[in-house]
Amino acid sequence: MPALGKILIIDDNEDVLFALHLLLEPYAEKVKVMRSPDRIVHFITDFRPDIVLLDMNFTRDTVSGQEGMDCLQEILKLDRHAVVVMMTAYADTDKAVQAIKAGATDFVSKPWENDKLLATLHAAMKLRRSQTEVGRLEERVEALSAERETPQPLLIGESEGMRNIVSTIGRLRERGEDIQLLADHFLRTYARKYKKDIRQIARDARGKLQRYAWPGNVRELQHAIERAVVLCNADTLHADDFLLHAPASPVADGGTLNLEALERNAVEKAVRLCEGNMSRAAQMLGITRYSLYRKLEKLGL
Repeated sequence: MPALGKILIIDDNEDVLFALHLLLEPYAEKVKVMRSPDRIVHFITDFRPDIVLLDMNFTRDTVSGQEGMDCLQEILKLDRHAVVVMMTAYADTDKAVQAIKAGATDFVSKPWENDKLLATLHAAMKLRRSQTEVGRLEERVEALSAERETPQPLLIGESEGMRNIVSTIGRLRERGEDIQLLADHFLRTYARKYKKDIRQIARDARGKLQRYAWPGNVRELQHAIERAVVLCNADTLHADDFLLHAPASPVADGGTLNLEALERNAVEKAVRLCEGNMSRAAQMLGITRYSLYRKLEKLGL
């Protein structure tokens, strides 16, 4: 398959459309062009482009870039994983930055340099492939989650189907590529659930997740992301938000009357007996799951 997949170009200038079509055709699976964003729904749903190259200004308003922004929002409504590269004149770079904040992937300036444009589109296509893999994984998780009777369809680990996905994926430490995909999936899930504006996992945190052995497999990763989301007050998860390497407590049952040591021992035992299921561990301890997360934070577990 050509490296750039399917490309949709939207621009009201016929010369621009002709030049881009001529340039990109050898690199793309297929190229389609539009002079107006009016039929964007048809092209996104039927053509299903991998990359959309979208101009910011059209004939209705050649200055503000609002038509391009409106079209961007329409595309993202149709495909939340859409990869959209904005095209703008040099003087409009501020508007292009606004478009990126609104969900665009990148932007190129007119007149463009062919090599830079191709490099931008190759990077965009790499992102598209990654997002496609994330989408497939989400569909896999959601399909199996349909077995659950509770109103939390994206959580893993309770039903027979959920146990199957764990065994299908195998030991998470041996499937390094799945760690990042699952981490992103769980971040979106719990950010929505707890209404947190947490948008990404920082590089240092990703490295920490990648290096960890994950003895509890997917379920442990799920709860680690959930705990980090609950306790985080920023828009990015960092390595310090994940407490993964704390040693087990050496305190034996009944070996001390120190209240903190007894509490630590009780929490560790409940989590271990419930195999990382925080809801059951909290129930066993007679506290809420949120209180359990606070205790885990306080005890450094």
